[in-house]
Amino acid sequence: MSPLKFRAYKPVHGDDESPVMTLPFTLGDLQDNKVFEFTNGLYSSWNEFGLEHEDCVVMQFTGLVDKNGVEVYEGDVVKHPLCSVIVTIVWRNGCWCCKTKRGGISDIYDDAPSANYSWEVLGNIYQSPNLISM
Repeated sequence: MSPLKFRAYKPVHGDDESPVMTLPFTLGDLQDNKVFEFTNGLYSSWNEFGLEHEDCVVMQFTGLVDKNGVEVYEGDVVKHPLCSVIVTIVWRNGCWCCKTKRGGISDIYDDAPSANYSWEVLGNIYQSPNLISM
């Protein structure tokens, strides 16, 4: 079973702020105030900014890793291994799914691990929204 991991994204809220994505964290890390971001070559505690912010988006790890060793999270935009279509990873009806830009949905596990296909994470819908229009 894959570990229950998350990452969080907070968009810009002022002229002096930059959007921030945390490093992956567990629920235990959250309880122990060990959630960090890495920005401009520096680590800083996420707790200075807070997950309680209304625009903060928390994304869960799917348990899959792409062909480059990148963990696949909810909200990631990936190149589908079977047909090279660009899809977004979403949680629907109790399972991880691929959503096409036209709105089609398929179960990610029907498509992925059994045949050991090579997914490729291209980015995510929060930091690179232009990817979903490809």
